Amino acid sequence: MRRTKEAGITLIALIITVIVMLILAAVAINMTIGDNGIFKKTADSADISKRENAREKLSLVLTDVQMRRIKEGETLALSEGMASEIQGYKDITSAKFTGTKIETVVDGYNFEVNGDLGIESKKEIAKVEPESLEDWEYRIESDGTATLLTYKGSATKVVVPNYIEGYWVKQVGEEASNYGKGNIWSTEICEKISNNCYNTTFQYAQKTITEIEIANGIEIIGPGAFVCTNNLEKITIPRSVTKIGEFAIALEYALRNDTSTKENKLRELKIYKEVQNIGSGIFNGREAIIVNVERQEIQLPSEWDSEWNKNNFQWSWNSVVEFTTTINYGVKM
Repeated sequence: MRRTKEAGITLIALIITVIVMLILAAVAINMTIGDNGIFKKTADSADISKRENAREKLSLVLTDVQMRRIKEGETLALSEGMASEIQGYKDITSAKFTGTKIETVVDGYNFEVNGDLGIESKKEIAKVEPESLEDWEYRIESDGTATLLTYKGSATKVVVPNYIEGYWVKQVGEEASNYGKGNIWSTEICEKISNNCYNTTFQYAQKTITEIEIANGIEIIGPGAFVCTNNLEKITIPRSVTKIGEFAIALEYALRNDTSTKENKLRELKIYKEVQNIGSGIFNGREAIIVNVERQEIQLPSEWDSEWNKNNFQWSWNSVVEFTTTINYGVKM
């Protein structure tokens, strides 16, 4: 009896010892490779050092550009010319003028040069990838970016991804002289309507999608990209968008003869100051829509002189229906 009891105590002690050792091992592993572990902190320190080295390289380039321009009496205002000049230096991977800043890439790190030639770390854009690759058709462009061509999914809220199979999505819809070709809705998710929708071959309208969210990072909305989305209630256009093509979200053709499409459900839209080019007729057929524009009217880019025109936006071939567009300039967002 005594021997059995002693054996039992020994076994319990062994189990407790093993458990304690496992706990200590888990703690040690977490301290080494966990989110706040030694390896992670070492990697973070190395990344910070590399980023600061890249920042210093850019700073030296900007100093050189500034001294040369002052010496030659040139302007220090940000411009495409200055961006090209910055990109000419060997340490600069790329430099692009966005209208308000110059976005640069140095040693894989993203920075923004502001109007005072100061350097800011650019906020990294979160990758938004499609839930199902089968929902999208796309094309890889010569510059290595992707253009989304067709959406075939069944969601009522469509999230337009900014990455697809490792490619950055720069554009949604095609750049085409015939804007109807830019439409991204597949005929499988559309309904036949009684009139053409933007060309002689596309006679369908999208009637199930109620919301479109365009992921930050996408720069171009092509002509007619979201046209004939007849039950659309909300569309989110991010700050990264710099160009919106003509008739991008119009209803116009669908309104001619199909009475079921005559009620516009999209009541409000935001356009940020980053948008530099905008096509005519993007709101066609959308009755009583309120457009909030971040820019002051006197600050609109020259490219908008002939296009940012209320008459162009609310013009329609359907003379029976009258459209009203309220444009609020200088709205803080």
